This record gives sequence, structure tokens and C-alpha cells, in this order.
Amino acid sequence: MKKHAHLLTYFVWVIVPITAWIIYTLYGLPHILLSYRWVGSDAATYYDERYKTECRFIGPYGGFTIKAHEGSCGWVVRLFKEKEVR
Repeated sequence: MKKHAHLLTYFVWVIVPITAWIIYTLYGLPHILLSYRWVGSDAATYYDERYKTECRFIGPYGGFTIKAHEGSCGWVVRLFKEKEVR
């Protein structure tokens, strides 16, 4: 039983931080959707009714403005690397 507890402790304190570091290295840090531009009616009441043309994310590396993909900004949180083109 003690051996299983030791393996669980090893997983939590070693594997999880290493996995987080690998994700950070490959994909970057999270940035939150701050605003977007859209075309269409101002009367659109729901987020999905607006056809987005541009999305602005803000986070640890500053602000990033990207073109919307097929009228959508996607997730509220997106990962960016520090050296990506703004």
C-alpha cells in the first residue's frame, strides 16, 4: 500500500509540473478574449448571432489581435507564445 501512495506522490509532484512546462513550451500561456469586432445587426442579442471579423485577446504577453475563423473567435481562452506576431 505504501508503494502505491509513493507512486501517487511522485506523479503529483514530478509528472504534473513537467507536463505543465511542456504545454507552456509548446503552446504558450493562456490569454482571455477581451473584445471582438463583428458585422451585422446591432440588434443581435446572442454572442453566436454576430459574425465576428476580428478577435482581441489579452494576457501575460500583452494583447493579440487575430482574424476570426469562419465568423467565430473560438474559445474564450487561447494560448499564445511570447514571440508570436501580433
